[in-house]
Amino acid sequence: MGRFSFKSWAASLLATATLLCTPFGARAGLVTGNWDPVFDPGGVTLPNLSWQVRSQWQVPNTCLGLADGIYSTATGPCSSLTDPVRLQAIWIRWFDTSGPYAGDPNNFFQQVFPYSAHYGLCLTGLADPGCAEPNVYTFLLGAEPLTATGLRVAQGQIVGFDTNTLGKIYTHGWPTSAPEGYSFDLRFTTDGPVFRCFGGPKNECGEGGVTAVADDLKQYLITYTSADTSQPFSQDANGNAVGVSLNGQGQVIPEPSMPALVLGALVALGLSRRRR
Repeated sequence: MGRFSFKSWAASLLATATLLCTPFGARAGLVTGNWDPVFDPGGVTLPNLSWQVRSQWQVPNTCLGLADGIYSTATGPCSSLTDPVRLQAIWIRWFDTSGPYAGDPNNFFQQVFPYSAHYGLCLTGLADPGCAEPNVYTFLLGAEPLTATGLRVAQGQIVGFDTNTLGKIYTHGWPTSAPEGYSFDLRFTTDGPVFRCFGGPKNECGEGGVTAVADDLKQYLITYTSADTSQPFSQDANGNAVGVSLNGQGQVIPEPSMPALVLGALVALGLSRRRR
């Protein structure tokens, strides 16, 4: 994967909440959730840095409602020539966890110079409000920066992706907790994300990189059967979407059983890490 760099952006943004729409058919995927582990348990490497990730994937409807397990995207029910598993968007955010301008973990696109920063990549033409944010760039269909070779299914929903690595990504000193000289990369496993730092002003992360720990990682993934968030795979008595929770080791935290599904898929995943 090539190198990506940040460019200047506005100090503050007003994010609008709209339903996800996509011109690429009814089998798009959105993955959203929250993670809350520490980056470095010893407090030596990037002790004040939080990070978050969101990604959106197209998933074939034949991949939903399957028995628990890991499935190839090349053969079997999770493969499709017309609607393959495909990344549609990914956003990464870095922010300070303490201080007068500590980032709000619930405001993904918050920009407070120079205490938070984000970077994103969207499929050209994807109608998602996050694709209109500063420092979000486009890629062409067939040139996705992340490719999934495997999917994990639990309780009928998609709960993990096995991908290549995205990076290296340079924040150029934003936020202040990640000063000039650091770079990062990211990949997904079927048990959760792997986020690494490299370099640093004193080479704190080294050439081989330091991986953020996941001992207290909390994951929550939601699958939808529509091309927006209007038709969740499972919902509670109040009509709210019900997803699947996992811990830092990728173990499923018991949830209500999921009904069978027959429609196209939308899967939602968001990742966030917070240094306590």
